[in-house]
Amino acid sequence: MDEYSPKRHDIAQLKFLCETLYHDCLANLEESNHGWVNDPTSAVNL
Repeated sequence: MDEYSPKRHDIAQLKFLCETLYHDCLANLEESNHGWVNDPTSAVNL
Protein backbone atom coordinates (compact mmCIF):
# COMPACT_ATOMS: atom_id res chain seq x y z
CA MET A 1 0.00 0.00 0.00
CA ASP A 2 1.65 3.13 -1.18
CA GLU A 3 0.79 6.29 -3.05
CA TYR A 4 1.38 4.58 -6.42
CA SER A 5 -1.00 1.64 -6.11
CA PRO A 6 -4.64 2.00 -7.17
CA LYS A 7 -7.12 2.73 -4.40
CA ARG A 8 -9.18 -0.39 -5.20
CA HIS A 9 -6.10 -2.56 -4.77
CA ASP A 10 -5.36 -0.99 -1.38
CA ILE A 11 -8.93 -1.53 -0.18
CA ALA A 12 -8.91 -5.15 -1.37
CA GLN A 13 -5.60 -5.73 0.40
CA LEU A 14 -6.88 -4.17 3.63
CA LYS A 15 -10.06 -6.24 3.44
CA PHE A 16 -8.02 -9.42 2.98
CA LEU A 17 -5.73 -8.56 5.90
CA CYS A 18 -8.65 -7.71 8.19
CA GLU A 19 -10.49 -10.92 7.32
CA THR A 20 -7.34 -12.96 7.85
CA LEU A 21 -6.72 -11.33 11.22
CA TYR A 22 -10.35 -11.85 12.23
CA HIS A 23 -10.28 -15.56 11.33
CA ASP A 24 -6.91 -16.05 13.04
CA CYS A 25 -8.25 -14.43 16.21
CA LEU A 26 -11.36 -16.62 16.21
CA ALA A 27 -9.26 -19.74 15.64
CA ASN A 28 -6.98 -18.75 18.51
CA LEU A 29 -9.92 -18.19 20.84
CA GLU A 30 -11.48 -21.52 19.88
CA GLU A 31 -8.21 -23.38 20.52
CA SER A 32 -7.73 -21.99 23.99
CA ASN A 33 -9.85 -23.31 26.80
CA HIS A 34 -9.22 -20.27 28.91
CA GLY A 35 -12.03 -18.11 30.08
CA TRP A 36 -12.18 -14.81 31.81
CA VAL A 37 -12.59 -15.34 35.52
CA ASN A 38 -12.96 -12.23 37.62
CA ASP A 39 -12.06 -13.77 40.96
CA PRO A 40 -9.36 -11.82 42.82
CA THR A 41 -9.26 -14.47 45.55
CA SER A 42 -8.48 -17.40 43.26
CA ALA A 43 -5.12 -19.09 43.69
CA VAL A 44 -3.96 -17.92 40.27
CA ASN A 45 -4.44 -14.27 41.19
CA LEU A 46 -2.88 -14.43 44.65
